[in-house]
Amino acid sequence: MKNTFSNSTGWLSILFALTGCLTPNDAPPQEHPCQVQNHCLHDPETNESTCEEGYEWEDLNDSDNYNCVLDSNFETDAGTNTGTNTGNNTNVDVLSTPSNPNPAQGASDVNVSTNLSWTVSTSDGSAILCDVWINGGDENLTFEDLDTFNVAVTKQAGTSYEWGVECTNGTETRASPTWSFTTACHAPAPCPDLPTMTDDDGNTYATVQICNQCWMAENMNIGYRVDAELNGQLDNDAIERFCPSISYLQNSETGCDTYGGLYQWDEAMYHGERGDRGICPPGWHVPTDSDWQTLEKALGMPANEASEYTTGMFRRGEDAAVGSQLVSGGSSGFNALLSGSAMEVMGGNYGASAAGTAGYFWTSTSVSSNAIYRSIFDDEPEVQRKNEKKTAALSVRCIKN
Repeated sequence: MKNTFSNSTGWLSILFALTGCLTPNDAPPQEHPCQVQNHCLHDPETNESTCEEGYEWEDLNDSDNYNCVLDSNFETDAGTNTGTNTGNNTNVDVLSTPSNPNPAQGASDVNVSTNLSWTVSTSDGSAILCDVWINGGDENLTFEDLDTFNVAVTKQAGTSYEWGVECTNGTETRASPTWSFTTACHAPAPCPDLPTMTDDDGNTYATVQICNQCWMAENMNIGYRVDAELNGQLDNDAIERFCPSISYLQNSETGCDTYGGLYQWDEAMYHGERGDRGICPPGWHVPTDSDWQTLEKALGMPANEASEYTTGMFRRGEDAAVGSQLVSGGSSGFNALLSGSAMEVMGGNYGASAAGTAGYFWTSTSVSSNAIYRSIFDDEPEVQRKNEKKTAALSVRCIKN
């Protein structure tokens, strides 16, 4: 550390050695003798000093500026390094604090290939080594003793990161504040090396990669059709489905060909025999409520909204138009098909709501006798999060494990 100061009265004295001390000019000598780490005793009234070998005191000239380099063990009590006559006393660090992070603090939509870099310097040109840490997603990494201020780190898309730097020149150590940034999602595209998936009936579906998740880009249509007007879906060895109704009176295979099947929650979960996999093929599962929240946050929904139920006038995800991104033709590539639903009506029969205006998608997350689902609409930017009786028949999307 370097101290820069000026003397304006001629009373200021300094020890010319690796350590030193400045004493107030009005200090009574009997109360405030200057003792510097047991190297010197100095009485400002008599200007007499007793010093160990290699140490001496020297009076300073009026109005001259002086630079004094102090060692790392230099210590002072309050008031001893400046008198009322010093004019100014400025600390100048030899090693700067790391700054100017790239990505910039709080940056979003950062390319996953962007290197981490920062600025740090020394006033005396001494060599600098830095340690870097980064946490976020699946990463919890540390890079040690870097002699360049740039490091490549593999990052995940659509992920928030925190990172920081600690640098040393061998004498001083300086740490940066904690910096943060969020990486961008990929443009909509089929899942890498998996452009399609095939269900247990041999039906093939398109896929879409949205940030770190691989989703079906179509609704499940596995199983054989049963008439919604006659009975519910049974717990048997077969997967059963209702078909969406294009008109309120229609219940035919045509609806399933266009929109996929509608499944009661127990049927979607294969009556609990496969865990979260449900009716999805091996390596896939019926998405949890958390999976849906991850998707929604990747498309810009704030975290505090993603975890909330839709109630009253609360329009979840409206500001980021998440619903508009998810519908068929939306920018996410999810292509939510608006299949309507089939709800139990009087007498145990089921009535299908008209497809084309809204889509309802099960999660595997149950809440007592209900389960959480999502509602997406053809003309609304929001995504509703509610829970419904498990006897309702809704659409299913699968997500890759």
